[in-house]
Amino acid sequence: MRQTKLTYSAKTAEAQATRRWWVIDAKGQPLGRLASRVATLLAGKHKPTYTRHIDTGDFVIVVNANDVKLTGSKSTTKLYHRYSGHPGGLRSRTFAAVKETHPELPRACSPRTCSAATCSPSSKSTRVPSTPTWRRSPNRSPSDRDPIMAETTSIYATGKRKTAVARVWVKAGTGQISINGGSADLYFERETSRMIMRQSLELLELTDKYDVDATVAGGGHSAQAEAMRHGIARALTSEDPERRKSLKRAGFLTRDSRKKERKKYGQAGARKRFQYSKR
Repeated sequence: MRQTKLTYSAKTAEAQATRRWWVIDAKGQPLGRLASRVATLLAGKHKPTYTRHIDTGDFVIVVNANDVKLTGSKSTTKLYHRYSGHPGGLRSRTFAAVKETHPELPRACSPRTCSAATCSPSSKSTRVPSTPTWRRSPNRSPSDRDPIMAETTSIYATGKRKTAVARVWVKAGTGQISINGGSADLYFERETSRMIMRQSLELLELTDKYDVDATVAGGGHSAQAEAMRHGIARALTSEDPERRKSLKRAGFLTRDSRKKERKKYGQAGARKRFQYSKR
């Protein structure tokens, strides 16, 4: 009798029930080898039940990422590329430049999450005995660099305008507004931009009752100011739904997605053509 070979395929429910938590100490570890190990754990390729179309990966926490090792001259020669999809939209930066601009991205280990049992100096992965309290959450303020989400009354919201994105944390305070770690009045040079940024607070007469901490990226200052207004309005509405009616009537809760249409190749602009010459 001919035997039929059966191919096992993992089930989603089974894969989620058997997920593990791993803590990897990145101190002194080569960046490439560390990334390869983390990718293997995230994809679940270390398991015999690995299935391509099913998420069989585990959860991974990397500590001491500030002390990751780059061999040779990779800190100045290794490039990180970002492409917008438009002609001439390729941007390349070195590892040193990225780390200097965003020192908060490689997060260090916290004494509240790490112990001798979970964060040993060895390079071997350690299984966490229970689900850790560490998690990456948008509700964490940029000033809170600790991996554990601190107990705070800050309210998080995201505002957008054109290609600008503003991540906003609003909490009770005295009216201080900071953007990317600095004063908002210094960041926005034009008085119009500062006025647009505060419109949501001024409409509700809450200018001196809340502090705003934000990170903005993309677009120009005009779009970033409107993204800030959008994010602040969404945060205030999240705290008190009764504010929605006033903010909605003023248009501050509406996501304005209009943006300049891209130029087309073979044309002078988005719609404009080159002058036609018959001969």
